[in-house]
Amino acid sequence: MMGDIHSAAKPFRQALQAARTAGCDQIIILGDLLTYGPEPREVLDLAADACAKDGAILLCGNHDQLYIDLQQNEAASMVSLPDWIRESAEWTLARIEDLDMKSSLPWRDEWIEGEVLFSHANPFGRGNWTYLREPADFRTALSVLAERGLRHGIFGHTHRCRRHELDGRSAATIGAIGQPRDENSRRGAWTSLTMQEDQISLDEREICRDWSWYVEAILKTNLSDETKSRICGFFHD
Repeated sequence: MMGDIHSAAKPFRQALQAARTAGCDQIIILGDLLTYGPEPREVLDLAADACAKDGAILLCGNHDQLYIDLQQNEAASMVSLPDWIRESAEWTLARIEDLDMKSSLPWRDEWIEGEVLFSHANPFGRGNWTYLREPADFRTALSVLAERGLRHGIFGHTHRCRRHELDGRSAATIGAIGQPRDENSRRGAWTSLTMQEDQISLDEREICRDWSWYVEAILKTNLSDETKSRICGFFHD
């Protein structure tokens, strides 16, 4: 599994190759291919290739739906964004405008394998981008999983590795490929999931720690100094 790519093709390519080498039964991409990073077109090409050649499952995140909406002249999702994220989104959109985001990739809202649910943000349904951050958020997610007859849920969205378990059920968020935000860590990583009977184990696999190439690429863009500073700030202590 891998998610929150955020226009960083280099670690995305490394993660895909590592998953292929490991012989994963199924590659699942948890969404948020775009925004922030310097390589939006390359990331879309890699995702399309993984879907076509590896049968990868591609889930739609809020930073994917954003561009689908913008291309359909539905700009409401931009209104609440901070200025620097809005500028990054506009910069990204200009570089993919010849692609139809809705039809060029096989988006899914969620994927269920046995008793395990995979979606970008949470188990709450299409268009709900509520973050799973606090214990109460995870308890709510576990309750919804139980109502849906599911035992486990795997999500992205927060860019942080967290897992909560209760009564034989679990809900977990995995780290990001393209913009890691775990405290005291700048690791880009994908996650291997192993299912044994009704239990799952998660193994985080690091693929990028040096982000100097990324910062250099962002600084070379025509983004404003403020936006460059905000994006690159995630990779400085």
